[in-house]
Formats: sequence, structure tokens, C-alpha cells
Amino acid sequence: MKPEEHSIEARGPAANAPRPARDLGEVVPSASPDAPAAAAPVSPNGDWNVWRLRRIFESMQDGVVMLDREGRFAEANQRAADLCGLRRDRLIGRPMAEFLDPETDAAALCKRLQENGGFEGALRLRRPDGAAREVETHATPDILPGQFLAILHDVTERERLLREVQALNDALQRHVMEMAETSRDLEAFNYSVSHNLKSLLAVVDGYGQILEEEYAENLGAEGRAHVEAIRRSIRRMSEVLNGLLLFAQVRRQERRRDIIDMGDLARGVIEELRAEIRPDGRVELQLEPLPMARGDWRLVRQALANLLGNALKFSSAREPAVIEVTGRTEGDRNVYAIRDNGVGFDMRHVGRLFGVLQRLHRSDEFEGMGLGLAIARRIIERHGGRIWAEGRVGEGAVFSFTLPDAGAGLSV
Repeated sequence: MKPEEHSIEARGPAANAPRPARDLGEVVPSASPDAPAAAAPVSPNGDWNVWRLRRIFESMQDGVVMLDREGRFAEANQRAADLCGLRRDRLIGRPMAEFLDPETDAAALCKRLQENGGFEGALRLRRPDGAAREVETHATPDILPGQFLAILHDVTERERLLREVQALNDALQRHVMEMAETSRDLEAFNYSVSHNLKSLLAVVDGYGQILEEEYAENLGAEGRAHVEAIRRSIRRMSEVLNGLLLFAQVRRQERRRDIIDMGDLARGVIEELRAEIRPDGRVELQLEPLPMARGDWRLVRQALANLLGNALKFSSAREPAVIEVTGRTEGDRNVYAIRDNGVGFDMRHVGRLFGVLQRLHRSDEFEGMGLGLAIARRIIERHGGRIWAEGRVGEGAVFSFTLPDAGAGLSV
């Protein structure tokens, strides 16, 4: 054979056949952007697939490692080396157990990997500088003969944030429990003090009555006026204490789950209050059909009586007093509204309406203790509803509240 022929044969297809790949750590030049499409970049040994795998391996955002059967690093990408805190060339050949948290049983982990055909779970890596990294690990055995593949996803920052959120939630829960305990203590104190003061006032009022009935002539006109003023103040204080007791009892007493005919309830309350607040009977009640509600009949009646009594009281100077009661259903809730043509109020002070012992009008203008609306609010909120008001000075007011519909459960 001529030398020229031998040279040509050496450049033939056999010379272009893929050679066995070297290890994945082989340095591969990148392609020239000006090279034609046929001249795709190749590794020095001519294996294009190995080059592509290496590029994918190095570009992954998660750590990827190959371990031998003794658990030593056989291969690792740069991200895995960063997680372990060593250069890659110093990582290869070292046992992964050196980088696991001391609380982790490396032998048991390896046994679990082999017996279960894989592993998925959280691990904590301990770097040589003492820093810890938390990783979610997915490992598969025998990806290559005698080697394991493990993917390490860094969740250190996520776990830190989760711990912070959990700590905040725990602190909030403790604060809520402390507030609830304080609220219960205050209510118990309120109930006890109100009950005891009520008994003492009854004794004082009894002595005042004795003075009026048995010593009236000796007291004179001025003395009798003083005794009467004392007894009026005692009666007012008794009303305040009764209101405070009721306010405390609203939260303490058990709730029932009654089906309530709100229209029938409103008519009955209005008839009772009409004789008390407007004995002349000049009250025009406009009562629309009201949706049935679910709740504790006794508590809802008390709230309705307070709201309707409030409407009648502040429209007492109108001729006639006009009270309008409406209702509608919105999903599993009913919205009720009580509108009057009374004196109204300034919306700048609406935040004080439902406060305990809060009044927007002087006591010589309208009687009251400043507890009726506070009690109504507590009752409505105990049923999972809300209450609000709108008004305009001289043009009346409307009080709205929500209650569960008769077809809904009482979840609060």
C-alpha cells in the first residue's frame, strides 16, 4: 500500500468514530460564535454528549454529587462544593459523613439509602468553618455501577424565615392567651364588684327610705330634698351596676342556637318599649319582612331591645316618632337595619357610640347610662356578626348589624 493511500484511510470514518469518554471533569473549550453550524464545539476527545452533560452539571442551581459505596465524594459540581465549604478538588475523595451534622447517623442513612432504593429528606450540612446549611436531599442508588447520585437543594434561608414566622406566631399566641386571661379576670372583677356594690347601695337606699318615711317632718324641706337627691343617685348607680353586670354576663353565659323570627321579635319589643318611652303612643313602626336568623334568642332580644329603645329615646321629641326596621340576606348572613327620625349624631364621634359608659348627649337631655349600645355590640359580636352606625345631626340615625342566617351554623 502506498503511503498516500494509508494517509487517506487514516482520515476516514474510523478516525471520526467516538472515543471512550474521559471523566466528566475534563476541561472543554467553548464554541466560537463565528463558527459555522457544522463545526459544533466538541471536547478534546471528540465526545459532544459528555461536553453537554458537563455544562448542564455545572450550571445547576442545586448541588449535585456522586458518592461511592463508602459514601465518599466521587464527583461534585461547584454548587455542592459551595454548600460543603471546600474547593471541589479538596472535596473529591472525602467522606460525606464529615460534612453531616453530628446528630445525623451517617451509617444508618447509607443503609436506608441502599435498602429503600433511595432517600428523600432534610439534612444539615456542617461546613469546616462551623457554618450550617440546611438542604433537602433526593438520593438515588446505583445511578452508575457502585455509585449514588444525590441532589442537594439549599433551604437554609427558607427554614430561617419559617423559624422566625413560627416564633412570631408563638409570641402572638402567648399574647392572645394572656389578653384572654386578663379579659376574663377583668370581667370576673367587674361582676364581683358590681354585685357587691349593688348590695351596699340597696342598704344605703333602705336607710334613705327610712329617713323619708319616718323622719320627714324633722328633716324639713331642704333635708327632704337632699335625701331625695341621694336616693335618685343611688337608683342611677344601681342602673349602671345592673348594666355592667349584664355586660359581663353576655360573655359568660352559654349560647343557644335558636331559629329566631326577627319580625315577630321586633314587633314584640316595640310594643313593650312604646308604653315605656312613648306613652302617648305616637310611634309609627315601618316593619318590612325580616329574614329568619340563628342565634341565642335571649341575647338577640336584648340587643334588639337596646337598639330599638335607643331609636325611640332619641326620636321622642318627634311627632310622630318613625322607626323603620329592614333586613336582607347576603350569603349566609342577614343584615338588619333600624332607622329613626331622631336627633341623629355627628359622625366625627361615631367611634364613641359603642364604648362602655360613653355618651354623646348630656344626661339632662336624654336619660341613659352609656351601656345599651356597648351591650348590643358585644351580643352581636358573640354571634360572629358586626354592628355599625350612620347618622346626621338633626336627621336621625341608622344602626345596622349582621347575624347568621337561619340556614347557617353558629360558629363563634
